This record gives sequence, C-alpha cells and structure tokens, in this order.
Amino acid sequence: MSLLNSKTFIFATFVALISLQTSAHEVWLERDGDGPVRVYLGEPGEPEVGNEIDKLTGSQVFTKNRKDIAPLTQAEDHFQAAVIDTGDARLFSDKVWQPWQMDNAAWWKFWETTDTKLQGGILQARVGRNETTAKLTYELVPVTSNGNIFTATFEGKPLKNKEISLLTPSKKEHQFTTNELGQIEIKTQESGRFILTSVHTVDKEAMHSGKQVASLMYISTLSYVAP
Repeated sequence: MSLLNSKTFIFATFVALISLQTSAHEVWLERDGDGPVRVYLGEPGEPEVGNEIDKLTGSQVFTKNRKDIAPLTQAEDHFQAAVIDTGDARLFSDKVWQPWQMDNAAWWKFWETTDTKLQGGILQARVGRNETTAKLTYELVPVTSNGNIFTATFEGKPLKNKEISLLTPSKKEHQFTTNELGQIEIKTQESGRFILTSVHTVDKEAMHSGKQVASLMYISTLSYVAP
C-alpha cells in the first residue's frame, strides 16, 4: 500500500469511527390512549429489534411516583410496560451503555495519547404532554397542558441556547434552539406522533455503572400524539 493510500485509509477509518460514535441512538416511549407504554431503542423513529434491545432490561418506567416501577415484558422491537395509571409516563435508564472513553485530542492528532477519561450516558424519556412539571433530571416540558411550547429543563431550571430535534409524523426532521426562557414553539398542522429529542452534557465527577466518569450525557425525549 502506498503512503498516499495509507493516509487515505487511516483518515477514512477515523471518519468512520467518529460517525459511529455520534450515532443518534435514543430511547423513546409510545402509548395509545391509556394502554401500556411501549419502550423503543434506536435511531429516531427507527427501533432496533431482537437482541439489540436487550439493554433496555431494567429500565424504570413510571407515572405519578418514581418509586412505583411498572413491570416490563419484551417483544420483537420494544419492551412493554404494564402501566396502570393514566396520564404522562416517564422512563429512566443508565444501563443501556457502559461508560465510554472521551477523546479530547484534535482529530489531526489522533495518534497522540491523552489521559483516559470516561463519559456515562443517562437515557430519559417521556410520553404525553398533559403535565406541566418535570420529574426527570433533564426533561422537555410543555408550558401548558397539551400545548405546543416546550421548555428544556435540567434539575428544574430552563436551559437557553439548547438544541432540540423534532421528528414529525411524516418523518420530517426539524431543528430548534431554545430562547432566553429555554423554550421552543412547534408550529405545524400535522396530526400523529411527534418525537422531540435533546442532549445535555454535564462535566462532573460521578459514579456510573461502577466506574468513575468525568462527564454525564443526558439524552432526553418527549413523544406525544397530536389530533
């Protein structure tokens, strides 16, 4: 292999690794009326199937009280939570991924070694937009019941300049940035299921899956059905 081809191969490999690391996997919930809650893992609106969703085992799904966890059963492409209460349901899981190594080096210095620092992922999800309060650490909350204005809240406080993605019922993706109040407004005439997604990273020492991490990444979704 020539030197030029070697460099091309190395660069292509590096780009592939970066693309793999930034894959937008998330957890989202779906519910029809007051029926059971379905828990999905995968790309937005495209769930994984089979053994790929085994990591959802142990996810905590609840409604009114976080201590009252609904039992889960596994199907082909989702888990089903036997929720008995009506209203909005939520999920918490820090078991889907093991902590991964953070790389602070510039891409063109990928050959240099850095101090090993780990980052942990925490997945949180909500289905429904009836309640106007947050029960998760990072949550997208409607300002009014069944409204189209949402606030990105972390530990109960709004986050400004936070990016939020929207997947519409017609599978179109839109990007928003929260304003000074930490809010976005969705203006659409579509009917069906919407999925909002946002990521918030906090640099702090913490224990995650029995390991010391230097950073926590919160991935939060909100799904709801508009008539």
